[in-house]
Amino acid sequence: MDTLNHQMVALIEMNDRPIAFNRHYVALGCGINGALMLSQMVYWSKRTKDRNGFFYKTQDEWEEETGLGRREQETARKKLRELGFVSEHKRGVPCKVHFKVEHDALYTALIQYAQNSQSSMAESAKLECTNPPNSNGGKRQTNTENTAETTSENDTYRDWE
Repeated sequence: MDTLNHQMVALIEMNDRPIAFNRHYVALGCGINGALMLSQMVYWSKRTKDRNGFFYKTQDEWEEETGLGRREQETARKKLRELGFVSEHKRGVPCKVHFKVEHDALYTALIQYAQNSQSSMAESAKLECTNPPNSNGGKRQTNTENTAETTSENDTYRDWE
């Protein structure tokens, strides 16, 4: 019974450690892994005591938090640097990679994305296919279609019923 209790506690603790994922980062060109990593980086950047905004995480810590392996991390980090959303530098002995979220670049990209999304939605609304109201100011006209379907009792696709 004691082993069962320990297992239950471990399961509960596993469910108490979700990480936030900002889906909008995918649309910025980060990819799923980049968006996952950037979401965690934004989280940790708010908790650093470094006056320049840097924090460090080891490869093992990133894997523990995100589930991303070494190559997935490296690819995601490269993409985030290329987009200008993250800066890195190495410090200390042993050497540790320190990360900094470039908030200005990230927020600029998010604002541009939001503006593009709004204009796309406005364009879609203009393309909506509806008939205008009739001339006497009545209700908007709609098109309907009547269809008839004939089925057979011996239909072979009805075997699952």
